[in-house]
Amino acid sequence: MVENYNYNLPSSWSITKLGDVCETTSGGTPSRKRLDYYQGNIPWLKSGELNYNVIFNAEESINEDAIKNSSAKLFPKGTLLVALYGATVGKLGILGIEATTNQAICGIFESKTVDTKFLYYLFFFKRPTLLEERIGGAQPNISQLVIRNLSLVIPPLPEQYRIVSKLEELFTQLDVAVYELKRAKIQIKTYKQSVLKSAFDGRLLGNNKAINEETGLPEGWNFTILEDAVKNLQYGTSDKANENPDGIPVLRMGNIQDGLLDYSKLKYFDKSYADINKYLLKEGDVLFNRTNSAELVGKTAVYKKHHPQSVFASYLIKIQVDEKKLNPEYLAYFINSIFGREFIKTVVSQNVGQANVNGTKLKSMVLPLPDIQEQNDIVTEIETRFSEAENLEKTIDLSLLQAESLRQSILKKAFEGRLVPQDPNDEPASVLLEKIKKEKSNNSIKVKK
Repeated sequence: MVENYNYNLPSSWSITKLGDVCETTSGGTPSRKRLDYYQGNIPWLKSGELNYNVIFNAEESINEDAIKNSSAKLFPKGTLLVALYGATVGKLGILGIEATTNQAICGIFESKTVDTKFLYYLFFFKRPTLLEERIGGAQPNISQLVIRNLSLVIPPLPEQYRIVSKLEELFTQLDVAVYELKRAKIQIKTYKQSVLKSAFDGRLLGNNKAINEETGLPEGWNFTILEDAVKNLQYGTSDKANENPDGIPVLRMGNIQDGLLDYSKLKYFDKSYADINKYLLKEGDVLFNRTNSAELVGKTAVYKKHHPQSVFASYLIKIQVDEKKLNPEYLAYFINSIFGREFIKTVVSQNVGQANVNGTKLKSMVLPLPDIQEQNDIVTEIETRFSEAENLEKTIDLSLLQAESLRQSILKKAFEGRLVPQDPNDEPASVLLEKIKKEKSNNSIKVKK
């Protein structure tokens, strides 16, 4: 059904269904049992390779026999590709070469009525509509019928070219701004690591203490092993938790994010859980993620009194510090710093994709230690600087959201006929549509088999 538009389009524009003006088809997958089918030089694309790009190569290739003995087809250069299945639904690509695809991709061939780039931007704008049309269970999808029935606004061809040119100009400017914002986010992460580095080599407070030649540390600082500054290390519970939110939250490795405790995606123990007191956390307990992927093992955060009453799971180690010797926040920041990460690399063990640091190895960690008052001052300075950085990061995130909203606003104006001025000399789209519809049955694009 052709969509009813609730705004006034220019009189030279028309509305029609894609299937009335474009030829479409989908690809196919040659038998995976025939390895020889995949030993050719004909590019064969999967939907995951569509990423709003012009495509010049593919992860896999097939041969002529594979095409002859399957529903795979050779699509011409310039074909617009639309993903039909799962999480990729609505993702786009334009072929810069001849290529085949699997059945999860719809190919829309170049048309005399609609410029391919104009159609690309129209599909980009309509992706939310396509997502609403998905059906199915674990991997919902859309069909070619949905694509063919998609309602299109069709300006005169010269206006389509002007719209595409303006969109590309505006989006180039917007992409530059987004790139700079994302680069600023990376710089903030670098800055935070720089803060931590200076905290633990004695430069953060800028007190210009003399450096001890033997230790390389400021005067009054000493190296200590963690075992000498903690009261206890304890592994968490391995008992099975449940989904009932009326219980006690169980903190797991995924609940430690960027040095903080994240209370989303929780599991729970019933309040009657027999060992609840054994695993209850107290203010100042440091949680260390002992098992995870190599880049994530060692994530650390501090449990504080404002957090909900919680217990902790077996992939975490609770470190109870001697607070006369060691500020728990100082320890957590150290473990999350470049120095702590380097230590973890030296003691980690690997098993089938999982990295592990046990309690004995953790206690052997050496850290630089000023007196407790200076530790407190260092923690305060870190938190002040991190707070400023995080406020800036929130501003950047808001700007990124606004940039995407602006992109959609630009597209909306484009397809309402408000982005570029109309030219009264342009032949109305309806005239060309009528010509094409009459010729379509006799001049359909032939797909190579």
